[in-house]
Amino acid sequence: MRLHLKKTIVLVTICLVLILWKKKPVYSKIIKVSAKDHCSLLNIKQFDPLIYKRKKWIKDKTREARRLHKHDGYDYITEVNNEFNKLRKEQAEIEKSLIENLCRLKNCVTTETGEGRGIVILVENVENVKNVLRLVKVLNTGLPIEFIVKSEIEGLKQYGKVIKTDGSLLSAAIYNTFDEFLIVSEHVLPFEIEQVFEFDRFKETGVYLFKSPTILSNRVTKFKPGFHESASLIKKLVSGKGYTSRFFDLQFSNIMDQHLIAMKKSKVVPGLKIAEYMSNQDLIKLRVSGSDLIWLGLEISGIKVPFNYNHAVATGIYIDGEICSSSHGQVSDNDDVTLLYVTTYQLENSFNSKFRFLLERYKIKKTAHVSIFDKATSIDRIDTSVYSKVIKNPLVIENLIKPPILSRKVYVHSFDEPDEAWMLQKNNFNIFPYYCVYESIGDPLKEGSRGLTVNVDEELQKRYEQIVNKWLE
Repeated sequence: MRLHLKKTIVLVTICLVLILWKKKPVYSKIIKVSAKDHCSLLNIKQFDPLIYKRKKWIKDKTREARRLHKHDGYDYITEVNNEFNKLRKEQAEIEKSLIENLCRLKNCVTTETGEGRGIVILVENVENVKNVLRLVKVLNTGLPIEFIVKSEIEGLKQYGKVIKTDGSLLSAAIYNTFDEFLIVSEHVLPFEIEQVFEFDRFKETGVYLFKSPTILSNRVTKFKPGFHESASLIKKLVSGKGYTSRFFDLQFSNIMDQHLIAMKKSKVVPGLKIAEYMSNQDLIKLRVSGSDLIWLGLEISGIKVPFNYNHAVATGIYIDGEICSSSHGQVSDNDDVTLLYVTTYQLENSFNSKFRFLLERYKIKKTAHVSIFDKATSIDRIDTSVYSKVIKNPLVIENLIKPPILSRKVYVHSFDEPDEAWMLQKNNFNIFPYYCVYESIGDPLKEGSRGLTVNVDEELQKRYEQIVNKWLE
């Protein structure tokens, strides 16, 4: 891996800094950063997020001052207001310095290249090493493998290079040694993941991301101090349009599926460095942390980050308008039906004996009309054919549901109707979350919404089953 410093084309970079006061910009200034200062960052002071809640801050400080000056007649109200104004000015300087640093990083045009193309497997939990080895067993790309680990794990070096980092997705993107790479979660069952390298938008931008399941509980409804101010600050540096509006305008906590990402290192290093810097900034963390820092950093660096047009899908057996599973999948934009991968949470849950209780729904009650002694009668029978199938293969894939993309719950007319597309099924089995996903929510002709169900052809069903069985061996 070699580090190249690009020649600076301009001597002065102009960066517009907008700092917000109560979600409205009150500080606006053109900052001129000389070329030699592009990689020199300003120090950021610590701060109290409660400074963004003026009434709350003043109320708390006034109560404290009243207790201290109860009998001496001191004008503590003026003191409290003066202290707040001082801290707010300091906060404005913190915001200004943060934005200036991001501008400097954007123009600190260093490139870092790796070599060749490969698969990077992120091992987040040492206890999941068995799953990692199962993943290695079913990978059929022929590409070299590197493992990103947080602590030493035995048994991996025979399959590829092991790199020790903090174990985050961001560190996996930065510290692997490939130029073009797929970062694959330990919870992935790959079908056609190498297709992503050939996508036009990946070739153009050097990055390709997938959308996380649109689960409404991932939408933030209770806002901690500084949440909106931090979001507004970040939004000034990116477009915030298109799919990313779900993050900025609808306040979803995350929009990126972290199970698979594709990158070309020589195109994305500046964005990754920005993301790495933001991951250590308390002001940024008031709104965002974790894997979504990656697409934000890339956007700030100037890349229009491509997300897969298709959203996450539910995979399994379609019964009565629903598919129930702990796993989700992603389909290719090339034909909108080919599964690139599914997650293995359903398979991992199947190792828990109690999980079978959730599969009881596949024992389907059917009414048979028969004739007994020449008299017509109805007999209820339990059809266990589907139940037997999912017990044998918990991740059987016969159908896909592309659920409607919702931003809020839908009004329904019956208490037992689903009012959102991904409905969490409550249990106390200590397993990965189990969802029932619906094709149609409410009345699609009125206030409801409809998605799409896809039947998987038999040849693909057999291929998927073979890969599942190989993983289970």
